[in-house]
Amino acid sequence: MCTENRKTAMAFIGNGFDVALGFRTKYSDFYNDSKLLKKYAGNGNSLCSHILNNIKGGLWKDLECGLYQYSIELTKKVGRDNKETAELFKKEFEELRTALFNYLRQELSEPVPAGNSIISLMLEWKRLNLQCLSFNYTTTIAVYLNGKDSRLCYNSDDSINSDVLIYRHGTLYNSKDACENKPEDIVVGIDDSQVVEPLHSFLYKTQQHVQYLTNDLVNTIKNKEVYIVYGCSMGESDKFYFKTLFEPTVSNKCYIIYGFKDDGIANIKSAVRQFVGDLNIFESKNKVHYIDCSKAECIQQTKDIIDSLF
Repeated sequence: MCTENRKTAMAFIGNGFDVALGFRTKYSDFYNDSKLLKKYAGNGNSLCSHILNNIKGGLWKDLECGLYQYSIELTKKVGRDNKETAELFKKEFEELRTALFNYLRQELSEPVPAGNSIISLMLEWKRLNLQCLSFNYTTTIAVYLNGKDSRLCYNSDDSINSDVLIYRHGTLYNSKDACENKPEDIVVGIDDSQVVEPLHSFLYKTQQHVQYLTNDLVNTIKNKEVYIVYGCSMGESDKFYFKTLFEPTVSNKCYIIYGFKDDGIANIKSAVRQFVGDLNIFESKNKVHYIDCSKAECIQQTKDIIDSLF
C-alpha cells in the first residue's frame, strides 16, 4: 500500500471502546459500585445523593445531563447568585469527580484480556492515516495505537503523541510525563450550549483543565476524509464536536459508525439526524456506513469499506 494513497481519518472513541474490552466503566457501574460515591452521599453530599437516587442509565451522558438538571433545579430552589449554595455545590461536585476518578482508577488497575474484535478493528483503522479523539479518561486506546494487543492496564507507559491521539477529557494516568494525574485533571461536566447561572460555571467542560489538545480542533476535524465513531453516545454535553463532524452541508466524506445491536444503531441514527436534519439527504451526499459491532462480521464489513477507499 502506498503511503500517499492513505485517506486521512479521525476516530472518535467513547466509553463503549473500554466496555468492549471488558472493563466495568459504564455510568451505571459507577453509581452501583462506587463505595466512595456512597460514602460522600452518606456524609451529607446532596449532589452525590441526587446522583444515586435520581440519575439512572448506563451512559455517561445521563450523568452529564443530570448535572445540568441539578444546577437548574438548585437555582430555582435558592435563587440566582447565592454564593454560599454555589460554593457548597462546587465542593460537592469536586467530591463527585474524585469518586469517579478513584472508581475508574481501581477498575482499570487490573489488566483485562483484550477482545479479538477490537484488535482486528484497530488493525483495519490503522490502514488509514489515522488520528484519534478520545472522550475516555483511560489510555487503553494508546496501547492499541502502539501495537500492543495482549493485555493492557490503565497506567500504560506508552508515549502519547497529540498528532495521533487527543484526549479531550483528560486521563487518569499521564503517559507523557509517566505519572498519575489528579481528579482535577479529568473533565466532567456540561457543554456550553447547556446554560447555567454564572456561579455554576465550574460545570462547563471548557472551563476545566483539558490535556493534549491541538490548536485548531475544529479545522482538524473538518479536514479529514474519513470518520470513525466507536462507543460514543453523542450526548448533549459533547455536542460541539459532533456538530462539527455532522454538518448538514458536508459532502464526499466517508463515515464508519458503530452501534451495539439494533437498538444501538437506531440510537446512533437518531443522534445523527439531530445534527444533519434530513438523514436521507445527508446520506446521499456522503458514504455513511452503520455497523453492528456485536456481530462477528463487523470486522469483514470494516475491511471491505476501507478496501474501497484505496
